[in-house]
Amino acid sequence: TAWFTVTFSKAKEAVAGDQQCSNDLSPTPRNVEPERSTTPFQDFSHIPREELRICIAEDNPVNKKIAVQFMHKLGFKYVDAYDNGLQAVEGLRAKAGEGIPYHIILMDVQMPVLDGYEATKLLRKDPIPAVRGILVIAMTASAIQGDREKCLESGMNDYLAKPVRSNVLKRKLDQYINAVRL
Repeated sequence: TAWFTVTFSKAKEAVAGDQQCSNDLSPTPRNVEPERSTTPFQDFSHIPREELRICIAEDNPVNKKIAVQFMHKLGFKYVDAYDNGLQAVEGLRAKAGEGIPYHIILMDVQMPVLDGYEATKLLRKDPIPAVRGILVIAMTASAIQGDREKCLESGMNDYLAKPVRSNVLKRKLDQYINAVRL
């Protein structure tokens, strides 16, 4: 039998992923400004919330069901989910071709067939403006330093660490939906 003891100092502040505080009253840490995406996305501020179309790319059936339920609870009626990045890209193209494009995609980054990073790169190069300009919010179980930057570099607009809490998701979506775009 062998054993050992390791003593770690207490972490000062967790900044990985999004600030997912246990309550909405927790202050945002001072001097911590999250990196903003420079990737443009289409203006959907003129579209009523209940008419916004949401796409979810998630391979885990439980996470997919929870994400769809979250979106319905937040007042979104048009929510579709796909099992991997390739299906999501094809679904985005198909809906845009039918004249009913998605406005927002919640993109898991680790999926089979085509991961979220590569799927987003395909979206950003798509010839269809509605597909190319979709708002992409990454969802990832990995919340280590550098993940946000990797998401933004692939063309995603924002990032949420899993497990995503409904109040955090609502705040993130409201930030984009209620933004007045110039």
